[in-house]
Amino acid sequence: MGTCQSEKGSCGFCCPLTGLPLCPSKRFIKCFIVMLVWVNVFSWLWHSVVMGEMYQATASLWRGPDAMIGWSLHVGLAVLAFFSAAIFLKGYEDAGCREGLRFGIIITLFFSGIAFITYATQPMPTNIILYWVLGDFIMYSIGGMLMGALASKKGCCSKDTSSCSS
Repeated sequence: MGTCQSEKGSCGFCCPLTGLPLCPSKRFIKCFIVMLVWVNVFSWLWHSVVMGEMYQATASLWRGPDAMIGWSLHVGLAVLAFFSAAIFLKGYEDAGCREGLRFGIIITLFFSGIAFITYATQPMPTNIILYWVLGDFIMYSIGGMLMGALASKKGCCSKDTSSCSS
C-alpha cells in the first residue's frame, strides 16, 4: 500500500477503501468532544426529565431500565456526535452560530422523517413523536451553534462581522 498523503502531509492513517488520509484536525476533535458531551447531557435531560412520564405511560413499548443495553446507548450517542461533527465541518462555511442553527434545522428535518416512519409503523403516541422532533431540533441546533462558535475564528459571529455588533 502506498503512502497516505494530504495537502497538509501525512498522518499515517488511511481509509482502507479509498486510500484517503484520515487525519482528524484539532477543530474536528474539539467539535466531536463538545458534541459528545452535549448529546449525552441533553439526551439524559430530555428523555429522563422532560419525556420520562410519557415513557412511563407507554412502558409496554420499551425495555425496562434494568433491561436497557447501556453500552449501546453510549455507542449510539458517540456515533451521532462523531458524524454530527464530521458532517458539520465537511460543509463548513465559517458562518458561526448561524451556520450551526442551519445545521440543526437540516438534521432535524432529516431525522423527523425517521420519526414519522416510526409513527406510521409502530403503535407510538403522537406526543412522543412530536417531542422527539422538538428534542432533535433543540439538540442539533444548540450543538450546531456550539460547533459553529468553536470552528469559527470569530466565535459565534458570521463572515459578515456587522451581524455581531450591537
